[in-house]
Amino acid sequence: MSAVWGPGLERTLEGMVLCAAAWPAFGLLARRSFRNAFPAFARYLAGLLVLYLAGLVLLAVMAPAWLVRCAAAGALAVLGVVHWHSAVARGRAHGWPPGSLQPLAAGPLTRQNFFLEQFRRLGSPFKTSQFLRPTACLVGLADGLAFFHEHDESLASPPWAFGRFIPGGFLRHMPRRQHAAARDVFRSSLVREVYQPQEAFIRDVFRRELAVMAQGSRDGGVPPRRHVQRAVFTIWVRLFFGIERDSADCAQLASLYKIIDIRNPMGASDRQIRNAVDAVIAIARRQVDRDVDGDRPRSFLHAMARTRPGSADDPTMIGNLVYMLHTTWADVSGLLQWVTRLLTDHGEWADRLRQARGTGDNGSASLSTRVVMETLRLEQSEYLYRVATADIDHNGFRVPKGWLVRLCVRESHQDPTVFEEPAVFNPDRFLHRTFTRREYAPFGAGLRHACLGEQLTRTVASIFVEELARGYVWHTVTDGPPEHSAWRHWRPSSGWRIALTARDAPHE
Repeated sequence: MSAVWGPGLERTLEGMVLCAAAWPAFGLLARRSFRNAFPAFARYLAGLLVLYLAGLVLLAVMAPAWLVRCAAAGALAVLGVVHWHSAVARGRAHGWPPGSLQPLAAGPLTRQNFFLEQFRRLGSPFKTSQFLRPTACLVGLADGLAFFHEHDESLASPPWAFGRFIPGGFLRHMPRRQHAAARDVFRSSLVREVYQPQEAFIRDVFRRELAVMAQGSRDGGVPPRRHVQRAVFTIWVRLFFGIERDSADCAQLASLYKIIDIRNPMGASDRQIRNAVDAVIAIARRQVDRDVDGDRPRSFLHAMARTRPGSADDPTMIGNLVYMLHTTWADVSGLLQWVTRLLTDHGEWADRLRQARGTGDNGSASLSTRVVMETLRLEQSEYLYRVATADIDHNGFRVPKGWLVRLCVRESHQDPTVFEEPAVFNPDRFLHRTFTRREYAPFGAGLRHACLGEQLTRTVASIFVEELARGYVWHTVTDGPPEHSAWRHWRPSSGWRIALTARDAPHE
């Protein structure tokens, strides 16, 4: 027996146990989608793994056998704790929902249908882990929104890191009374009187960018993401600040927003970000006195200055507007990418759009608007998050203080009792039926932190749909699976390329 169980085999088993202790981190880093979505965290995690592996090498080469044996025993104990912690039934005695709290779980970050799969297996609510944060997940808009309303006092919106660059904080993270007052100002500022008269400008921006894409398609496929983001940014700086697309201010803002980007891809220091925010504010403030066109506000900033005199000099209000531009630019750009993706995959709807004109039957939404609504149902509207500020007991289960609470909106929009054939892309499901906020809620369903830009988003996205479908035909050149982005949303593959041809151009 001693011949079989020799020092060599013992040392090999000890090494395997020590490596297995770091396996969750290895598994996460091995996934390209994770590295692309969270580059900073991936680098940090990789650095820790390198240090850990270097320690293992030193341990194997220099440490006495008893120390290696103790380290392996410790690693085995850690693996046992992780296994116990990850058990689906863990916490049942405390009222916790079923589900695994596995540390560094890859599923939520690498499988688009992870939450739908968990719901079908475990029901609602269930628990999972977002990185190392326990999360209670609710599926079903009616039940989920009832939970949010009933326990509003014990729920807070998880803060974004960029809030520290705004005196008074970002709108959704303000104290309740301050939030209500500021929200009223912004609700009176992000108004149709600003964007509806600029429809011709919005169309022209999309037409120009689509023409650039068609030109680039002559040399192969073009990435829709880059072009969509550029077009929406051009529109947004005009709508938010009244800045013309070909001006020096517009070009400078494009550079400054790369620095204040909440993902911080440039690795800017806090000082650099604060200086860039101040520069954006200075550019924006210069527009207020110029932004005069009779009684009609030409930008959201101008409308805000009228709604609350002096707000352009209020660092909290204008700081919020600066970052609202950034966050909504990202959201609308993501929506337009998914619109393009779904119309590419379902070309029959693009054909129908080319034949459609005006509103739908009997005053219902136009086909372009229905395409946007169906895209929001299937892809872009994924979740609402809160953090529990106290233990919450609800319908027989408990959410401990400090846990995240995720209302799975995308999965709730897959309810077959509400949407016939829910996995099918069918914009006409909105033609003859109006869904309640408890059935279809891509913009927050009237919650305290609901989106203020619902009509703006639908208007701009519908214009894009019309310009794309009526002006061009296109197809996929290269493709890849959907991927999780640094914005915490899923998006079409970064390798996806399409080729566009103008409809009045000769086809090869």
